[in-house]
Amino acid sequence: MLKYTVKRLAQSLVTILLIATIVFLLMRCLPTDYYFTEEQLMKFTEEQKYAALEAAGLTDPIGTQLLHFYSSDEAVIAAGYERLWIICGTYLLCGIMDVLASSLRGLGYSVLPMVVSLVGVCVLRLVWIATIFQLNRTPFMLYISYPISWALTALVHLACLLVVRRHLRQKQQQTV
Repeated sequence: MLKYTVKRLAQSLVTILLIATIVFLLMRCLPTDYYFTEEQLMKFTEEQKYAALEAAGLTDPIGTQLLHFYSSDEAVIAAGYERLWIICGTYLLCGIMDVLASSLRGLGYSVLPMVVSLVGVCVLRLVWIATIFQLNRTPFMLYISYPISWALTALVHLACLLVVRRHLRQKQQQTV
């Protein structure tokens, strides 16, 4: 157990080191044209500071700034920002769904969470595209299928987990 814990801790430290290195390297790639010197900070008015930050794109939301890496087209950035807002804003649901499925696997039921995940994440989205998306063919209607499928699948996993736990407790009481 100690060996496993030390191994996982070492892996975590290496991961943190890699992330810090990547962030440092990305920071070095940033343009320096828009940074303020101490002298400029003293001379600039608030409006001038804001105008300089706005010219650098640093007043935009972080999602918009990230999307500028892929395209400078405003329509592409608007569509990407909508997707980021919907998917990233609700991605916690995917994590909850995975934790519940993993809990079932840990209790010895591996086929049940596989089938529930397959139906909830894949089949439900295909049904969504074939029915609801056809009524309103917008990117929003397509993107919203992700959090809806995650939430419904998580609820089914939770129901399965509660049933399995009750079944295991009854089985344990019968053997005692």
